[in-house]
Amino acid sequence: NKTSSRNPLIVDQHTIINAFRDHKKLYFLGGSASWANVRGLLSSNIPDLRLFEEGSYDSPDVDVWGISDLSLFREANAVLKDETEPFFAIIQTSGNHRPYTIPDDNEGFVTWTEEDLQHDVRKYGFQSLEELNSFRFMDHSVGHFMKIAEKQPYFENTLFVFFGDHGIHAPTGAHIPAYEAQLNLQGLRVPLVLYGKSVIGSSRVFDTIASEVDVLPTIAAVTRTSYLNTTIGRDLTDSAFDDDRYAFTIEHGSGRTIGLLSDDYYLLMKPDGSSKRLHHLTGDDPRSNVSAKDVEIADLMTRKLTAIWNTVRYMRENNKPEQ
Repeated sequence: NKTSSRNPLIVDQHTIINAFRDHKKLYFLGGSASWANVRGLLSSNIPDLRLFEEGSYDSPDVDVWGISDLSLFREANAVLKDETEPFFAIIQTSGNHRPYTIPDDNEGFVTWTEEDLQHDVRKYGFQSLEELNSFRFMDHSVGHFMKIAEKQPYFENTLFVFFGDHGIHAPTGAHIPAYEAQLNLQGLRVPLVLYGKSVIGSSRVFDTIASEVDVLPTIAAVTRTSYLNTTIGRDLTDSAFDDDRYAFTIEHGSGRTIGLLSDDYYLLMKPDGSSKRLHHLTGDDPRSNVSAKDVEIADLMTRKLTAIWNTVRYMRENNKPEQ
């Protein structure tokens, strides 16, 4: 029921990050990398990684998450602007979590009040005004980072990738598809934006199901980096996979539930295959179990989900880094 990084016996894992052989590797985190054994996972698998965390910065801590997201971007830029070699850097924000601190040093950020909103914040999928403002401040911090990065030498030839690790789990309003609220998918939806002034030739929108495991293969493909992929992520730019894309989901709660999400269907079941239900996302009633009606689809997705589940279990203990 915890992340696999917490298990020291399986912390060694191959990562596509190491395919960037000529790049320095940097990781920036506002707080402590001890959380969930992040330090152990990173240091075990990424040789010569430079890890910046709590105690590495001049900026003051603002809460339990360490320095603010805005300060984190500033500190990261101060390091990256002096790099003369290619780099692969991760900047992990965390300020849009409780206690939702907005620092006094905020580059002109304006906090919204209830008078600024036409509706209750819950209509927009937020549990409180504080949560909404912290989300807005994270967005404000990203915008500030891009402004200061644009003035640096590395900006011209860098691929910037923005994505979240989870969505908002609160009940959401009418601005999302009905099936997302009915099947509790809003907490799984996250943004993925790739921007590179001289790296990406033309703009494109990917209107297909994707998962966070697809991020690293896609980064390698967009930057034309040869890589060995020993996990289940797929390059989003490779049309060969377009008819066979899914997202694997897992819920622990009261008894583990695994799922497979496609553009049109969502299959859920227990790991032993029991309590199976298939939902047609764009059907008349997404909450209905249509496994008896759409038998072929249910069987196909069951086989794929079972295969992915067993592959994931195998990979956790059989995915050592390249030597």
